[in-house]
Amino acid sequence: MLQALQETFLNFIEAAQTKSQTLRQQAIQDTLGKSMSEVTLPWVVEELESQQEFSQLVIETRSAFSGDHHSKSTEKAWRNAIHNLFCRSGYYLGLVDGKFPRANDSFSNYCTAFNYPKVQTTYLAPLELVSFGLAISLGSGRPVGSRSACA
Repeated sequence: MLQALQETFLNFIEAAQTKSQTLRQQAIQDTLGKSMSEVTLPWVVEELESQQEFSQLVIETRSAFSGDHHSKSTEKAWRNAIHNLFCRSGYYLGLVDGKFPRANDSFSNYCTAFNYPKVQTTYLAPLELVSFGLAISLGSGRPVGSRSACA
């Protein structure tokens, strides 16, 4: 099963590299003085994900990984997951900049990402400058956030 996925993945990578080179040349001719990634990134992503190779990659990935740690959700959910993976990994940005990572390393990272059963992300934010519209009491009778409550 992973053999078919690897073949499909490598086909997508090859098509993506070829297409991105073509799109970079078009962008160079169409734009002067603008950042390449600013002009072409959304365009490249849209073009790559509208190709048959991307659709086939979605089907193979869903077939290989649904049921392990992932639900058998819709094709659209898998399409979004794969889109997010390529965006967040910097792969698409690298294509726009003309950087082509090694395909076998990319495939290994791709499979690793879908083998994680669950990822928990915690975001921390400083609360020192936060003020609440209403006083909040935690049972001490004093509102949380007032200087007298901490003394």
